[in-house]
Amino acid sequence: MATWDQLIQALTAHGINFENYGDAGAIVAQFDTDPAGKRSQVVVMTPISLDGIEFVAVQSPIAPSTDAKKTLEVLRAVSGAPFGIADDGEFLVLRTAMPLQDLDFSEVEFFMTSVYTLADLLEEQVFHKDNF
Repeated sequence: MATWDQLIQALTAHGINFENYGDAGAIVAQFDTDPAGKRSQVVVMTPISLDGIEFVAVQSPIAPSTDAKKTLEVLRAVSGAPFGIADDGEFLVLRTAMPLQDLDFSEVEFFMTSVYTLADLLEEQVFHKDNF
């Protein structure tokens, strides 16, 4: 993949159901994380550019960004993972980013699945909820 539009085409071709908020530059998808259908997790993908290099950011909300003590627990829980925790102003999110230029769909799928699976696990274990 080399462009945001090609990423959207690949998601469609692989049967990923998502909402495209083109004006906001975001793709939002929801995934079942429990075989019994009792838990789900939202993933938001957005294009970002850094020094002329195009990336796709993949993030999933964990909790409202108002609880500092819980935030520290989440940071400790992901300290060895290739993801970061960010406060987007409304939510605490688990986030990673990948350069679009040579991105293969299997990489998108791996990081998308990893982000929503870990975010759902953190949401369940740290916050004892399923809000997202």
